[in-house]
Amino acid sequence: MDSGVLALISDTRTNEPRFLITVPTWQRAHLLDRLLVSLQEQSVFEWQLLLLDDCSSDDTPKWVQSRQHDEPRLLYRRNPLNLGCNGTRNTLLQWARELDPDAWMVMLDDDDFLLPNALENLAAHIARLPDVRWFAMTCQSTDSTKTVRCKRYGMLNYLQHYMFGKVIRGDLLHCIQAAHVGDAVFTERLRSGEEWFFFCHLAVQKPMFLIDCDGAVKDYQVGGLSNTGINRARKQQVLELKIQVLEPLVGTKPLLHQLVSLARIETQLGHYERARLLLSKTFATSPFYVRQYRHWLKLVMAQRRSV
Repeated sequence: MDSGVLALISDTRTNEPRFLITVPTWQRAHLLDRLLVSLQEQSVFEWQLLLLDDCSSDDTPKWVQSRQHDEPRLLYRRNPLNLGCNGTRNTLLQWARELDPDAWMVMLDDDDFLLPNALENLAAHIARLPDVRWFAMTCQSTDSTKTVRCKRYGMLNYLQHYMFGKVIRGDLLHCIQAAHVGDAVFTERLRSGEEWFFFCHLAVQKPMFLIDCDGAVKDYQVGGLSNTGINRARKQQVLELKIQVLEPLVGTKPLLHQLVSLARIETQLGHYERARLLLSKTFATSPFYVRQYRHWLKLVMAQRRSV
């Protein structure tokens, strides 16, 4: 090939955004080929796969060893101890910032894979919207049905439109410039799940641009986090975390449902004073929030039975 053409290709690739595909993995060696192939089939060349193994006991190390010789863009590290998904995600954030702070992190799970032209679509929007530092794309399931319900696209606020506005429902593919993550992290008070913790802190600093295009396939595994309801048994802890984190960001009124739900649990546990304080806070914020009154009644009845 002519040297001038080679130089032109090199310059073009240099001007492309660089993508770091961050993937926490555990016991999913059988799914990693599919993910890697989906990257290799992208029309964008400038990507690296950051695969962080949370102490898998399966063939993940062997799989990496067999693929790295032919795919130098596959980077692999292994946690010295099992950290859980959230600790592993935080380690990936640090790794990406240290490796290339100007690159764009595309955050995948190990049972996800990219759709054709996903990185090309992201690159086009990055070029068209140079002031945006956080993009998101919709996703689909393995039968091609959408996993996301969206009422609008474009520039949105995660807190306003995802957490509380009901404009978006479902899992998104997120692409964030590494240097602009700031001090946002995934919570380690819970080993897995509750990704909202990271994205809500990020939303204080940055808006999100939602692209009207599917970017990835979500293949929810039978034993995976989405299907097992990983933190269902920790509902009290999750509610306490949401109130603690979100109240300084959005105020009390959007959290009335969480306050009343936590009051119900406290009543069931016999923590009547805690329940009363939560319901009193609800009443002071919105006396017309009807749902609170049945829980006031349940609290009074529970206290009488305990005497």
